[in-house]
Amino acid sequence: MCLFVRELTPSESRRLTSWLRNSRNGVQMRRAQIIAFSGQGMRVQEISSSLGMNEEYLRELIRNFNDEGFDALRQRSRSGRPPSLTEEEESIIAEMATAPPQAFGRPFNQWSLRKLRDFLVEKKMIKPVSHNVIRRVLKNRKISYQRTRTWKRSNDPAYGAKKKRIKALYKKAPKGSSVICFDEFGPIQVKPQPGRTWAPEKSPVRHRATFRRLQGVSHFLAAYDVHRDRLWMHQKKRKRWQEVLSFLKSIRRRYPKDRHLYIVLDNMRTHSKMEVVDWCQKNNINFVFTATNASWMNRIECHFAPAKQFVMSNSDHPDHKTIGRAMQDYVRWRNKDAKNKKILKAQNKVRVL
Repeated sequence: MCLFVRELTPSESRRLTSWLRNSRNGVQMRRAQIIAFSGQGMRVQEISSSLGMNEEYLRELIRNFNDEGFDALRQRSRSGRPPSLTEEEESIIAEMATAPPQAFGRPFNQWSLRKLRDFLVEKKMIKPVSHNVIRRVLKNRKISYQRTRTWKRSNDPAYGAKKKRIKALYKKAPKGSSVICFDEFGPIQVKPQPGRTWAPEKSPVRHRATFRRLQGVSHFLAAYDVHRDRLWMHQKKRKRWQEVLSFLKSIRRRYPKDRHLYIVLDNMRTHSKMEVVDWCQKNNINFVFTATNASWMNRIECHFAPAKQFVMSNSDHPDHKTIGRAMQDYVRWRNKDAKNKKILKAQNKVRVL
């Protein structure tokens, strides 16, 4: 008679799916995968062939799950002393884990714990151990399984001069002038936004999964006065040069006409439109462009992440008007809260690297 996992409750199904998608424990994820395969009607022999695992182990795991539930899937500590490795062997493990497998004739571009263990044992670089020993060694050596990231170097021939000028403006504004950082972010859609929030254990906040995007998108144009530590945002349906010019006019009205404004911004085409440039020249505004592929020079970038996190993340706004009101409420709170002189002094010391 074939052995299968018992029928799961809706709550157990959701939990099993969460383990398969989000678990950082490789052992628990593999065990959850076995239960999922069995629940889909796969026989023990088929699971064993697919995963390369012992049939008796699979049967024991399924029986334990049927009796104990998810506790049977958790990794349990074993009695006895774990296999020991020498310092040299641990160094080899750490070095090989960060090396590309193709360099050693393996047809893949990343190691799994099992693949790494099998290779090292096959080449007699370490004594036979379990893949969990490899996991512990890497953890102790502060090597973790991470997402790869991208980087981009600025190829702007005037990179040095632009960086030097922006650093000087951040350090001290010329007499009778203000330094303002300007940028846009978006597009923003009206839909449930994923995020994180505090909630009782095993009772996460849930948002509707079905929705229709019928309201288009909106954008936020933002400006940040570096030395007054003031932030402003306007919501727009589009971000053409007309919207940019309209926003710059609103910023100009916040200052006396004889006060000179230095606007730090990126090289997007709408910023250098002739109509925008002509108006700025007539209204005592100078553009200070960041270097190509170096938008991090613009200090307003560090204010977008908190705005998105505390207004957009984990939200389900019904329309763009509500999103705009929520963002304005946040900006007013932020400007009121940003009067701590120590914090302002620390922010002004932030370097442009």
